[in-house]
Amino acid sequence: MTEEQPPVSTTHIQQFMQRRLTALQKRNLLRTLPLLEHGNEPRIELAGRSLLNLSSNNYLGLATDPALRDAAIEATRRDGCSSGSSRLIAGNSVAYQQLEQRLARFIGQERALPLYQRL
Repeated sequence: MTEEQPPVSTTHIQQFMQRRLTALQKRNLLRTLPLLEHGNEPRIELAGRSLLNLSSNNYLGLATDPALRDAAIEATRRDGCSSGSSRLIAGNSVAYQQLEQRLARFIGQERALPLYQRL
């Protein structure tokens, strides 16, 4: 299947997008966003059914745990919501140093470097 040439004017863009949308609808490939009142809970209500939300990162309920939520709020009040800069430029925080030390002890190593990685 060959791709259509990109449109050049606003009218062409609208027509092009409408054709693509119609093609998706005809093939039952049009995705819609389900409306969830509380989408971050481990269990969700969807179409009148109670479901375990395994597509969420919160199926264990940690993101909505009251103690963890309160700790996050307190940390935000104390430290703000951003590192502001690289640790090499702006300096290291006591909390981050403690995290590295605790993580190293937990894994039985001299040092540890917590990394955030999206797969």
